Amino acid sequence: MPNDLTTNWITSEKSKIKLETSWNRYQAMKTQRQYCPTKSMRTCGLTMTQEHGQVQGVMCSVCDHGVSVQGVGFCGSPWCVNCMGYTRTERMEKITQGLNQARNQNMDSYFVTFTIPRSRDIKKQVTDLLYGWKCFLDKLSYRAKKQGIKTYIVRNLDITFKPNQKEIYHTHLHCIVVFDQPLEPYKCRTSKKMIYDYVDMMKTNWVNIQVAKGVGAKLQGQHIEPIRSDEKLSRYVSKFEGLAKELSYFQQKSGKINKIAPSSLGYMELLGLVHQGQKKAIVIYRDFLRAMKGARTVSFSRSWKTLVNQFQEQEEIQEQEEVQESKNVYLSVNWFLKISKKFDLFLYVLHKSYLLNKIHVIERMLEDNPCDDHLTAVFEYFLRFQKKPG
Repeated sequence: MPNDLTTNWITSEKSKIKLETSWNRYQAMKTQRQYCPTKSMRTCGLTMTQEHGQVQGVMCSVCDHGVSVQGVGFCGSPWCVNCMGYTRTERMEKITQGLNQARNQNMDSYFVTFTIPRSRDIKKQVTDLLYGWKCFLDKLSYRAKKQGIKTYIVRNLDITFKPNQKEIYHTHLHCIVVFDQPLEPYKCRTSKKMIYDYVDMMKTNWVNIQVAKGVGAKLQGQHIEPIRSDEKLSRYVSKFEGLAKELSYFQQKSGKINKIAPSSLGYMELLGLVHQGQKKAIVIYRDFLRAMKGARTVSFSRSWKTLVNQFQEQEEIQEQEEVQESKNVYLSVNWFLKISKKFDLFLYVLHKSYLLNKIHVIERMLEDNPCDDHLTAVFEYFLRFQKKPG
């Protein structure tokens, strides 16, 4: 609730957006329960978990970030309205930390989009895409091993729909690829041309793999761009946010009555058409979920964890240094307050310690917590070196 009691929370713009999103989620989940072909997604969030044959209790906790529920059975599907946002925060943080560490070490980072032509057969298209990705990794691994290059990769499977066309499905890959050193030019065995940089290498390998399998991929359909600025980094990472980001698009492109929207649709937009009861959209929705059952949308290479660990270690070191610096400032300020009360005497003792080559005693004193008794003891220690009169 806002601090200003005169603000109407129900009618404020921020609350209207939250209420609209909640309503979209409710409608989308209701549509999923009605039309989804898999039982686990239809009953997601409606069953209670069991352990050793006994039903566990349900616990609900509320915090600033939202509401979490324990003891309820969820399907865990990346296409489920309930489950799509559970791992998003952790995934986004993992990608961002890895990219920041790559930039700290001046590595070459690229945002890569690999595509193949649209198809009506979603199962074959996903198979072709993922098999091509496996072959691409093999070629990348061979070249990296030959030149002693380390690679760090994140891969995300994305899809758009054009229900009004014969070729409905367009599956494609959004990837982040990081190299720890520049590429040495080499000659491609297939095309017999010289490869001078990573952009040319990745595009050429992907197209050669697909063409060899009889898939009509083209160089123009592949997009590879270096990641250099913070603005672009945020834009690229948002591509991996998945369906949780698309919830606001539910029913946004609704099209005309009894007609499918002519433009390319995202998953949540397709679900919006299903919510309206459009028969063609319902068939596409069900066929798609049957084909994608068990498929992983986001995957990290094993080496990506190394980047994340290095980033976290540097963060911890920096945090410790900041804490120590704050502590030193605190001690310095407090010692100054103590010393200022007897400033003349302190200057005399400081001079005396210099003459006696015992300045280290003063240094040790300033490293400890300020204490009147400690300060008095130091003064007495140096005053005993005074020459007695006569």
